[in-house]
Amino acid sequence: MMLKFDPIHAIGIIISLALFYQSARLVRKRKESVFEFLLWMSFGVVLFSLAVGSAIKTVSMREQVQKIFNFVGFSSGFEGLFALAILGLLLMLFYTYINAKTNRNKLYDLNQELALLRYEVEKSQGDETPSDPTGNDD
Repeated sequence: MMLKFDPIHAIGIIISLALFYQSARLVRKRKESVFEFLLWMSFGVVLFSLAVGSAIKTVSMREQVQKIFNFVGFSSGFEGLFALAILGLLLMLFYTYINAKTNRNKLYDLNQELALLRYEVEKSQGDETPSDPTGNDD
């Protein structure tokens, strides 16, 4: 087993561990959904496996990834990685669009509720004013 540990490997491992920790922390605080957790964890696992796999030269991670991409139908690892990156970005874009649309609908509902509450408050304040429409308190 040959170990060639460069600074980029350490950076990849640190970032992947940070993704694991941050994602788990956000799920525990209920600030992140399970889907988001799985999405970020999958990015972390891929990054971690690439960093460790390229540092340890027993198994060439590049050759294994190349074999997988060839099996799927890509002619080179670069094309496969590029296609996966685009698919990942499209997935995140779609998820962001769905969240924005959901938040817009929630905001619309909150505005409707706020308008009704304002109307009710103004109506109740109007009932507390004197019954004389001219405003004369003689």
